[in-house]
Amino acid sequence: MSLPVLVAIVVLGIALSVAAVHFTGGSKTAALAGPDQALTRFAEDFPDDIATRVRLTADARTAFLDIGQGRIGIVHGIGDCFLTRASSRLAMSRLWWPRGPAWSRFDLPISPGREAASALPTPLMRRTC
Repeated sequence: MSLPVLVAIVVLGIALSVAAVHFTGGSKTAALAGPDQALTRFAEDFPDDIATRVRLTADARTAFLDIGQGRIGIVHGIGDCFLTRASSRLAMSRLWWPRGPAWSRFDLPISPGREAASALPTPLMRRTC
């Protein structure tokens, strides 16, 4: 088999694979319709945690929920599913994004350094479609 034929087969195979993923819904992105959907979605995975405040990002792909007791709930769209997570505020304050810490960009009521690390619960994460 000549090299040009081999290259054509490889390129065609990659193109067909990408097209198959795209047309079967692989390129869809999940977005939250509003704070109510974020609350409902979070309550499905963490029914014992009651959120009191919801903050959506500008693109509506992520919501931060204040669930009390020094904890934050996160609902984030990944593909066409949502990832939910319950984490401590101290753990969130350690996240650094290109434009500064995550908590300062979303005006979350976090006071890093005032919470005892030993009292923090283990972060939980669930991904469901």
